[in-house]
Amino acid sequence: MAPVMTVLDEYGQERKDVLKTEFVFLSGDRLSSQQHLPLVGQSLRLQSPMSLSEDGVEGPGYYGLNKECLMTVIVARQNKVAANFALVQPGMADAPKIISAIAKVVGDTNPPAAEALRGRRGPGGARMEPGQPKERRRDMANRPKDNLPGAAPTDEKIVGLLRRFIQRSNNDAAVDKVLAEVEEYVGGNERLTRQAIDGWTRVLHLKYGTEYAQKAGQTWLEKLKK
Repeated sequence: MAPVMTVLDEYGQERKDVLKTEFVFLSGDRLSSQQHLPLVGQSLRLQSPMSLSEDGVEGPGYYGLNKECLMTVIVARQNKVAANFALVQPGMADAPKIISAIAKVVGDTNPPAAEALRGRRGPGGARMEPGQPKERRRDMANRPKDNLPGAAPTDEKIVGLLRRFIQRSNNDAAVDKVLAEVEEYVGGNERLTRQAIDGWTRVLHLKYGTEYAQKAGQTWLEKLKK
């Protein structure tokens, strides 16, 4: 979800005079989510408000959210929904149509391209203002990413496997199956292996997944590093 979220966050800041952007998270484990949510904001450098729904993992009943969708984007004006996007596997391909729908509602006749919005975020999520001197841009790019180890993978297959790995409903066999699939998929490819290492390093640090996933994942990660 990270690429889409950062694009929407950036556009929300650009048009904050006429647009209110907020990220609402759903969870069946409220206590754990309250602890981890600030880390999400820190990792992505989100500037828009974040909140945790009181309605649990299903969200507000009258919204009729599809639980198979990882992300739902609602565009509304004067308490009426103008557009909505139910995304099973959100990615940058979804961003242009969402930005277009928002622009139509706020009267933006020349909205920036989604890739341009994403490009304003430098390494580590630092914002790159259009008129910022190159020296300043380099200085921001050289700053540490954040206080979290690892990094979010960009390969869609690895993202999907990582998402399966952290499911609280997994039994031990399901965890082992995901790890075996990852190992087979990266197959010695240096780029994919690095993404897998970074991704699992981060989710294990954040204590995502079952207790078995934490233990098995750590052992598997050390093996993958070698």
